[in-house]
Amino acid sequence: MAGTSDIDFFHKAGSKNTVVYNDTELSDPPDVAREGYRALKDGDRKLIVGFKNKIQAAMSNVLPGNVVASGMRKMTESKGE
Repeated sequence: MAGTSDIDFFHKAGSKNTVVYNDTELSDPPDVAREGYRALKDGDRKLIVGFKNKIQAAMSNVLPGNVVASGMRKMTESKGE
């Protein structure tokens, strides 16, 4: 599982003004692809790259769904909302 990657999605979706795009460190797409390919070759069934992503994944397993959804909603809101 990769975090937010610096790909053309945000531009095409009109999401360049979101908190997640502007206030988080975006992963480099070649790095994400490299890690995914390595995991595939190694037979890993699950891969979480980056400390922050690992914390978020762990928290999503223990927090109620509505709390996780609220956090995701806040990250995808336009800045200034």
